[in-house]
Amino acid sequence: MTEPIDTWATTPGARKLLAEARRRIEAGSELARGALRVELLGSERRDVGSLLGVAWEASGNPPSVTALRRALEARGTSLRALLERDAPLRDLRAERHAARTAADLELADAVAALTTIGVAGPLAHAVLTRRGVVRPGTGRLRPFAADIARVLGQVPGPHGTPTRLAVLANALFADPHALDRSAPLGRAVARLAFNFTASPDALEYGDVTSIAEWRAAWLNLGVICDAVSSIVLTLNLALIGDAPAVAMTALSGEPVWLTLRSLQGRWTVPPCDVWVCENPSIVEAAADQLGTACRPLICTYGQPSTAALELVRAIDAGGGRLHVSADDDPAGQSIVAQLLNAAPHAELWRYRQRTARAATANPTYEEGILDDLVADLT
Repeated sequence: MTEPIDTWATTPGARKLLAEARRRIEAGSELARGALRVELLGSERRDVGSLLGVAWEASGNPPSVTALRRALEARGTSLRALLERDAPLRDLRAERHAARTAADLELADAVAALTTIGVAGPLAHAVLTRRGVVRPGTGRLRPFAADIARVLGQVPGPHGTPTRLAVLANALFADPHALDRSAPLGRAVARLAFNFTASPDALEYGDVTSIAEWRAAWLNLGVICDAVSSIVLTLNLALIGDAPAVAMTALSGEPVWLTLRSLQGRWTVPPCDVWVCENPSIVEAAADQLGTACRPLICTYGQPSTAALELVRAIDAGGGRLHVSADDDPAGQSIVAQLLNAAPHAELWRYRQRTARAATANPTYEEGILDDLVADLT
């Protein structure tokens, strides 16, 4: 071998061989003997053979650690020295141990921050280790627990003067959405509140999976959740019961906006076929052309709100048959997936489920088949 060792180390075969050696050493292997099991193809084997010799290259054997060390030492260097020219060798085992120790300490501190204000230790631990919250060891769990404690220290409680969730979030964090269902902090506080009455020795804790549970959890803290910004558009969908939405849907032939607030109380939809679309242009065209003759129609107005999901869930559970449509683009595919999850018995309405990638490449929209959709509603 006449080329400098630094030049040899840059060849494809040498890079592959040295990468495997680095992986083994960093994983904790002493790498004193044995073979480096690495697949060397064609010219890569010749690259390594230029160091280990023609006889090794022709042997078909994997490169041995001993031969590699001797060849490098004969050229005035060592395997460790050659590897550390690019970057220091790491002790990954020690790093993982240090990371686990740091994570354990941060989690213990975060749990302590909640137990000092009266939260049961097992419940605090369950909430702080919940997937989708904040990972221990990132340095963000301590401030996250402090934010939870801050919220619990400012809520009025079930016997105090109620406050509204968005108002509380804005007062504490200058962000009215900081405690929304989509925010990790909001979900963590709600789960704590939902499980406050659980036994201190409980092995499992309940999850806040529905809007009713979400609202009940916050009400345990004396906090009222907004119920008027969650909306859904309907046409000729007659509800029965005593909820405010019942009187609102009595108007036939005209599109009606329902809020989550209006759906509070007792209500149901008699078993029937109900069509669901994404865009209000479909509802408006149906109202113009069909009026009171239009079949019951729901419009999600984009991504389904809590009100829309509660409505389709109740219809599906009550024996109604839902027919679901949306734009055939990535957003529309997401909408249909959410609707089918809420209403597992629903059918597709002039629609096909596709991957987001496929829908991106060739999207179609409800307005493009508006006449067909309206014809189906006669």
